[in-house]
Amino acid sequence: MLKKFTWVMVCCLMAISLVVASCSTTDTGEEQEEEEQEEVKIEITEEKTEEKEQIDTVTSGKEMVRNAAGNMVEKPVYGGTLNLYQPASPLNWDEAFSARMMMWPTYYINDMLLIGDWSKGTLGTGKVTWLHQVTPKPDIMVGALAESWEIVDDVTLRFNIRRGVHFHDKPPVNGRELTADDVVYSLMRIATTSTAWTARTCGLGKFVESITAPDDWTVEIKSVNGELLKEVYYSYTIQGGSIIPHEVVDTYGDMEDWENSSGTGPFMITDYIVDSLAIFKRNPNYYMKDPLLPENTLPYVDHLKVLVIADASTKQAAFRTGKIDTLPNIIREDKQFFEKSNPDLQWVRYIPPQIDLTWRVDTAPFDNLLVRKALWKAVDREEIANSYYGGDAVMQGFVAYPVPENSGYFTPLEELPETARDIYIYDVAKAKELLVEAGYPNGFKTNIYTTSTSVDLLSIIKAYWEAVGVELELNVIDGGALNGMINNYAYDQIVASGGSPYRPESFTQFAAGQRVNRCLSDDPIVNQARIDASATFLTDRVRHEQIVRDTIIHIIEQAYVFCPPAPYGFIGWHPWLKNYNGEQTVGGRGQTGQEAYFVWIDKELKKNMGY
Repeated sequence: MLKKFTWVMVCCLMAISLVVASCSTTDTGEEQEEEEQEEVKIEITEEKTEEKEQIDTVTSGKEMVRNAAGNMVEKPVYGGTLNLYQPASPLNWDEAFSARMMMWPTYYINDMLLIGDWSKGTLGTGKVTWLHQVTPKPDIMVGALAESWEIVDDVTLRFNIRRGVHFHDKPPVNGRELTADDVVYSLMRIATTSTAWTARTCGLGKFVESITAPDDWTVEIKSVNGELLKEVYYSYTIQGGSIIPHEVVDTYGDMEDWENSSGTGPFMITDYIVDSLAIFKRNPNYYMKDPLLPENTLPYVDHLKVLVIADASTKQAAFRTGKIDTLPNIIREDKQFFEKSNPDLQWVRYIPPQIDLTWRVDTAPFDNLLVRKALWKAVDREEIANSYYGGDAVMQGFVAYPVPENSGYFTPLEELPETARDIYIYDVAKAKELLVEAGYPNGFKTNIYTTSTSVDLLSIIKAYWEAVGVELELNVIDGGALNGMINNYAYDQIVASGGSPYRPESFTQFAAGQRVNRCLSDDPIVNQARIDASATFLTDRVRHEQIVRDTIIHIIEQAYVFCPPAPYGFIGWHPWLKNYNGEQTVGGRGQTGQEAYFVWIDKELKKNMGY
């Protein structure tokens, strides 16, 4: 059934040179590495492929230590520069004007109350991967600026602020000690400033009842009611909640000028060129210890350099030539190319956001459950996974992905009840029977709005559906137009849209009144489950997980969207990047970038490899 597609890839290797002169910097009196001189010059070039001498990239001859999880690891070495990339410049520098996720320098400059527990990642106990942007469960989060925290009751979170933490030693704050008042000031500012993302989505009076400091070292956050405590936890300690000193705002009005950025984080910014790069240096007074090697103070690297690279080919060239140390979001075909050009690269696979075929269940023919089941059963998912994705695909990703972070939510296919498992079974004859039973013996015509990137996959699905009499018209539009159509629910039948399998407990794709409920379902079971799951997320984990598991099974049975197999993505890194296994979100959506706190650079290995 699967049509054969001929893929022709023409690779033109071009010399790419990116030269950036840094702004002049103030002499700090600290010893600088050769690559951090007054002028910063970055060259990204493609050279002729040559056979390189194989370098030992394993741990032979290295000093080994046993970490807190009982694993033997290389002893970290301080120093060096961590080189990363971002696809765009930060939208803002002050969380009062945007969302933290749009302001990547804050990942390094400003701490939050909580952080993901690095010791529970792959390099520790393995409870989580830190590869996926989930709503982190409370047992995988630990204190950052909060030395400890507790759930007091169904509307109250209490944070005991860590003593001895100092803001960066620069005017106008000059390294003073942080107190609970700074936390209250920062959180109230984003809760009440109309331009702040947090205020618009989870602000004071909407979700938050109060944010107070009973004493110098305690902060309490109260939600309006118990159903909202989970979202308050997520919005003020994970997705948002950068802690800043009030003196900067008092002096300059805001923190939108990068030179005024200040926080308690592991890095301090020293240089920034719009659309080019940002350079940070190590905070010598940082408080955080490596949880797996608690005698070590973080961070390990002396400098952090982040290149802004929008172009995909330039980004890949930078990675190939060692100008950046790690590269996420690599598709299978590009990984295969890198494996030939750079055989020493390290790899981990993860599940990136998927594409769902979201049909409107408030209108015919998709208001009929029999139709939705028929179209699921008409598609051979296994053949798509094997032939189109070369076997590198997730077969079951509807509502929740099979990742450790979703333990307690995800039910494997073989354990699903037959009523839910049935839609995954490819059966053309049964699909036709269901269409007849639904009143469509001759099938019907329908359409889907999509972008060009999904056309090949949708063409395969179109061919499967044609075999049962359903004619699918592909309406290909640009991304901006598609986003506008999705946000305004302007599609009449089906739209290709991104799923949310990382936050299955929120049911935002399926509960009535939720902005991303693009199938426009209004299911009393799901609507109540969203309320109950939120109310128990922090206070009754056993009941919470049972609610989520049962509701996910119900959603699968209702086939509210069509979810094709999801291809794996890959994260690659050079072998000199140590204490790293692809981690890209140590906590949740707003915690991207925290892996920079924990990694270290094997400078000797990098030099021996010719970089």
